[in-house]
Amino acid sequence: MTTELHTLSETKLSGFRNMLKIENSRWWNPRNILTQSLAWLTSVNFIIALPLTVAHMRGEAGAIPFTEVLNIFTGILSVALALGSVILLQGTLVGEKQSGTAAWVLSNPVTRTSFILAKLVSNTVGIMFVGILLQAPVGYILLSYSNGEALPIYPFMIAMGLLALYALFYITFTLMLGSLFDTRRSILGVAIMFVALQDFLGDVIGGVIKGFSSILPNRLYEGAALVITESPLPSIMPIAAAALFTIIFTGIAIWRFNKAEF
Repeated sequence: MTTELHTLSETKLSGFRNMLKIENSRWWNPRNILTQSLAWLTSVNFIIALPLTVAHMRGEAGAIPFTEVLNIFTGILSVALALGSVILLQGTLVGEKQSGTAAWVLSNPVTRTSFILAKLVSNTVGIMFVGILLQAPVGYILLSYSNGEALPIYPFMIAMGLLALYALFYITFTLMLGSLFDTRRSILGVAIMFVALQDFLGDVIGGVIKGFSSILPNRLYEGAALVITESPLPSIMPIAAAALFTIIFTGIAIWRFNKAEF
């Protein structure tokens, strides 16, 4: 039985390593990684560094409250992670379906499940690198400067873990939309609308379904700000919900892509 399951697993994941190499070559070429790194650094930490630098030059280093800087950091980083994931992944399936690349690749010994999972793994690692790993040290320095002393490192790392889960939600969500729709416009429209209307949906639907707002991903970046200040999280529900949604979204993407004809 174990041998049969292992054989079935190998069959489903046939060609995964080769697909992953192809996807990684797109992400990890020097020009792309440098461009992405600078773009994320500018859009996230530069916005925080600028007012702090101006305040320091004016001799007003403590003029901006730490809580305000913290909320700006977690807020901007969360928006960058959500929109960045959507923008980077909105064409990863649609573009290859429209160009015929997907059909050509799948004519080789590569399963559709491997095709999806290779894109998921490659893009997740890439986005986590430029969006979390590179931004976290700079953000830590800026927040510590605003706080007047070094922040506790472990709560900060846990907060970054929450934001990484937040990013994974949108990575899998966009990948799922790419399997359901055939145009980038549809994917962008649905994803950006969800990002923009999340609080509204939480208020409206939450008024009817108790606890609905607690399963929305924006609770993760709100929780990240609490964790950095060593405040307790109101609930672990947002963490459990986001983890479950990433599994569901990935499952739907694989199922739908296996049913698609192109």
